[in-house]
Amino acid sequence: MLKLNHVLIVTAAMIAGGFTTAAAAEATATSHTPGPAGNPDRVWSALHRKTPGATAPDITSSDWKDCYPGGPSATDDALATQLSPQINTQRMNGIDAGQVSCARAIVEATKAFGLNKRAAIIALTTATTESVLRDYIVYLDHDSLGLYQQRASQGWGTAAEEEDPAASTNMFLAAMENHYPNGTWNSGDIGTICQTVQISADPGAYDLEVSVAQLLADNLWSVDTAAKVTYAPGSNGSVQEAFTRGADGNAYEDFESSTGAWSGWHSLGGPVASDITYAAGSNGSVQEIFARNAGGAVVEQFEDSTGAWSGWHSLGGTIAGDVTYAPGSHGSVQELFARGTDGNAYEAFENSTGSWSGWHSLGGTVAGDITYAPGSNGSVQEIFARTAGGAVVEQYEDSTGNWSGWHSLGGTVASDVTYAPGSNGSVQELFARGTDGNAYQNWENSTGAWNGWHNLGAP
Repeated sequence: MLKLNHVLIVTAAMIAGGFTTAAAAEATATSHTPGPAGNPDRVWSALHRKTPGATAPDITSSDWKDCYPGGPSATDDALATQLSPQINTQRMNGIDAGQVSCARAIVEATKAFGLNKRAAIIALTTATTESVLRDYIVYLDHDSLGLYQQRASQGWGTAAEEEDPAASTNMFLAAMENHYPNGTWNSGDIGTICQTVQISADPGAYDLEVSVAQLLADNLWSVDTAAKVTYAPGSNGSVQEAFTRGADGNAYEDFESSTGAWSGWHSLGGPVASDITYAAGSNGSVQEIFARNAGGAVVEQFEDSTGAWSGWHSLGGTIAGDVTYAPGSHGSVQELFARGTDGNAYEAFENSTGSWSGWHSLGGTVAGDITYAPGSNGSVQEIFARTAGGAVVEQYEDSTGNWSGWHSLGGTVASDVTYAPGSNGSVQELFARGTDGNAYQNWENSTGAWNGWHNLGAP
């Protein structure tokens, strides 16, 4: 339930002409750098303010919501007990399970966005400073809401997006990448980076909370840091192969022989900063792998018919997240899709001579990795992605080679999209995890109409 002052401030902002519609706010948040967020000092003061004669602060647990629908987990509670004695900063003296769960939501959203642990530390520093890791659903300062105290009137997004941990983190990270393109946020003072994004009235507040953010990231990021294992069919006498990124950052290969014996892992060099993407061979190679290096460029390596690997060479680009492979179309032999650090989707393709086209933008702004699908209803290929606000968007290429531009399929998802061929009369289907933790399905029929998202629940 919103407090009365929440409603009054909204009304006043609307009268003043500074409050955007939900659609306009979303467009602003995804295409421009938003304006100032809430003043962290005002929020901090509100947390300790008491009505004369009262025995407790005016702000209570009814003013924020859990970052997960089911509330904190037992693991969150155990971690809070472990870390609480180590936390004593300007804004935090100890930590509880609810705050740990919100930190976990930020870390998970950062991973889904395709950025590294330092990005999570920056986001955690900001949220700790702005809201002490509480997802506020009432206004404490102007029209500020959520973990980052983002303001709709300043172009951050809708109230629903600001109160959603994944969507608000996506908006924060997109703004950070806008201010610090090409991964330049990987160096420099963390407090300064937070201030640049938030445009706070108290620039020095963020540096005081970096230690808490670092502690939380050290304990939460390690929960799921292992690189994925990528499967590939066999080549040069093997029956199947596996690729992964090692702890040293190098790519590794292991293969199974016809006797069932595995070769053991051997290095293909690096370092790389993403999971490995496999592709069938082209232009004389028997198989190829792609990855992102630490500088954000896409790198390629291929195996020839003798079993020798070429070593890594760069295809350029400045991307975030993993690379998506697609078989060629319109004369190309293979294509790649990726999300740039500017939030746009990018495409590059190889022709029959082995030359690559270079990266060209398909627009955006999107969050997470790109999902490829073969064409349907007259298209030759399609791609799907998630916006910073959590909606699923689609774009397709027609028979002339033109791309349609992005259009929304709705939803509020917190994961990358998974494609499946159609069943029971559908031509293709999509699956994703909603911000409520449930699985959702959407499908397209033979007329090109999408059914809308329906809930498949959760285990």
